Amino acid sequence: MKKINFKDIFKSSIPLVLICIVISFLLAFVNLYTKSTIEKGKSSESENARKTVLSDASKFEECKIDDIEYYKGFDGDDLIGYVFLTNSKGYGGKIEVMTGISSDGTIKEISILSQNETPGLGANIKNDNFKKQFNKKVPSDGFNVVKSTANENSEIEAITGATISSKAVTSCVNEAIKLYNKINLGN
Repeated sequence: MKKINFKDIFKSSIPLVLICIVISFLLAFVNLYTKSTIEKGKSSESENARKTVLSDASKFEECKIDDIEYYKGFDGDDLIGYVFLTNSKGYGGKIEVMTGISSDGTIKEISILSQNETPGLGANIKNDNFKKQFNKKVPSDGFNVVKSTANENSEIEAITGATISSKAVTSCVNEAIKLYNKINLGN
């Protein structure tokens, strides 16, 4: 049996350790250098999404209710609506939805900010024909997903083969409705 020479092992390990240290410092520097640019990009994306779901607003004010952030949308000094960011578990993971609700209780628009649903099925939640179903007066008890044609104001027609994804988006919108009602009705 050959004797292990720890001195040789130590000598060959030193360059690897030094390379790892140098690369770690370089990655930390790049992260520090790009962090503010990434934050500005995320802030800009969020602002654009707010303007999409509440297009009549010229400015937004960040607010909180029960430690949940939301935005009030203003046209000049007039409050015209609210923007809520909610999430729910879909078939492929977390789905984030931004919902714009006008002061009179009409859902102006919803935007799917993130999703990992199955392409061609659940990912169809991003299609306008699905999202536009929500653009109506807020139902008192929220929306319900149906697999057939939606006949009532509170019904949302599920995407064929993607009921779980459809229900997840509807759950997000219903959560926004609850927050809206809590702000406006104190419920």
